[in-house]
Amino acid sequence: MDLFSPGDCPTRPTLKRDGFELYENQFTVSGYARVEAKRLKQLFNPEIRKTGQVKARKDAKKLFKKEFFAAQLRHYDIKFKASGKVAEIRGLLETSLEQGKCDKLPESMVLFQRKMRSDYEPLQQEWESDVKAWEAKKKQHDDEMRERRKRLDEEDWNRCTTPQERANRDFGRFLRYHYLNEDGKPDPSKTTEVVVMSQSLVPRGVDLERAVPGLYTAPCRCDRWGFSNIICIEWDRSAVMRTVQEENEKEAAELKREEELKRQRLQDEWEGTVEPHRRYLSQRKNLKEEPKSFELQQCIGSYIIRCDKISGSWTVLDPLCLNVCAGVDGSLIAQYNLSIIEGTMLLSSSEKKLDELCMDLDSDDDSEKYDFEGNEKDGYRRRKLTASGEQATWDDDDDAAAFRPPKRQKTVPQPAAAPHRRVHFTMRGRETGEGEMFFIPEPGHLDFLDNACTKFTGVVYSTRLFGDNVKFQGYRISDKPQAEPESWYTFSERNYDRAANYRNTGWYR
Repeated sequence: MDLFSPGDCPTRPTLKRDGFELYENQFTVSGYARVEAKRLKQLFNPEIRKTGQVKARKDAKKLFKKEFFAAQLRHYDIKFKASGKVAEIRGLLETSLEQGKCDKLPESMVLFQRKMRSDYEPLQQEWESDVKAWEAKKKQHDDEMRERRKRLDEEDWNRCTTPQERANRDFGRFLRYHYLNEDGKPDPSKTTEVVVMSQSLVPRGVDLERAVPGLYTAPCRCDRWGFSNIICIEWDRSAVMRTVQEENEKEAAELKREEELKRQRLQDEWEGTVEPHRRYLSQRKNLKEEPKSFELQQCIGSYIIRCDKISGSWTVLDPLCLNVCAGVDGSLIAQYNLSIIEGTMLLSSSEKKLDELCMDLDSDDDSEKYDFEGNEKDGYRRRKLTASGEQATWDDDDDAAAFRPPKRQKTVPQPAAAPHRRVHFTMRGRETGEGEMFFIPEPGHLDFLDNACTKFTGVVYSTRLFGDNVKFQGYRISDKPQAEPESWYTFSERNYDRAANYRNTGWYR
């Protein structure tokens, strides 16, 4: 079987002689055919004929070159100097046209063209013969290729062993093979089992129940929004619904197995991460005794954090950590890194003291008392002492309330009496990706499990990125913090605006 291409179709012959070319019964000189006298007059004098004069001007502008004038003189057998300038050759053609030398073809040119046509005829006959042979060879080649494709397609179809493979190979043939008889009518006897396949195998716009009357289809493995890419097909509705239930149960089992594997993976990763905590406990057991009471300053140190909500939903490259340092007025300040967010945390054993600490730190930040032009902000909160010097108040400005930290809204049920080792916190920070800050404090608490502060459980009541009630655990690895926290002012509203402006314009304001 010859599978080689017959090549391109033979090209029509061209006969060249004395500067003339004969191709498909047309004579040309330098690519220009002979223009009759009437048309030449229109080109030289377009104003003599109003109809079509615009087109005549355009044609003249495109044709009027030395080669065109010389070609017309050659067609009418008018002698001229090939080395003459354009104006000279054009003038000769115009003069000859006025003298009537272009009204008809000269006898010499009639004889010359007749001779060329006579010599061209054998070339034309040979070309026509070559074309017929090429067409026959091409037809044979196309027939052979068609048969080969048909055979290969049949081999591919026979290699399909499942309805899904057949639908993927040729959906129309799949329908005929499984659900239609030779006359194209529905045939329930051909396929009696339920076919489960991807919806993507069904061509767009095809409704199976309309294409094959009597078939019943139903989606399975639907997500919580009701979308599914899997369909079940059969003649019996009850059989289809049973299969849907089985597939849904199978998917639930797969999801459960994936969750177990995910939990196991997180546990395996955590076993390696928590090793520094084990070493710390071993060293502490030999060197220190358990404190008899809980003191806030005993929380100072470095901790690794476990938060399955973060580790299970985000790619965590480094261990989550919390480094607690001594703060002002008996409070604590900490640096935290929760993978995609990092920042500063303020801690205190009293919620009231924590709120007052936030207010004090914000009001002490002189950089936030002024707008971008350097004018003092109206309504910015400023502490004022009473005559006794004990009670702090705010300026009488309605806008001042906008700058107060939002009240804590605990979304988790709180016990009537908080554990005696509970430490309250509030935090600000930034995303580690694009660096966008969040300056509104996000509150929560830590419950230490022993007086030595070796472990704690914690919860963030409401977060912008992770949602509400984000629970986590902390494990101490050192009595000394391994990183220093950034200033609380770093994550202020003013710096938030400046950072946002820099991302948008490339300039700090």
